[in-house]
Amino acid sequence: HSEGWATPTPSIKRSQSERRKFMMLTGYPFGRSNYVVDHVIPLCKCGPDLASNMAWMTKADAANKDRSECK
Repeated sequence: HSEGWATPTPSIKRSQSERRKFMMLTGYPFGRSNYVVDHVIPLCKCGPDLASNMAWMTKADAANKDRSECK
């Protein structure tokens, strides 16, 4: 099974096709254990929902980032 996104941002629709593209491009089509796909520039700060703006981040690091990035 594939890993999920970092903590969801309410009301921002994410592109599943771009997420799948990112996962394929990085060589992890089924996800990485203990990692999530995270947006480098957050969607809440007008970051693009494109594979080029996505990165693998540990679940712990993503949770810490999510707590502070869009307040």
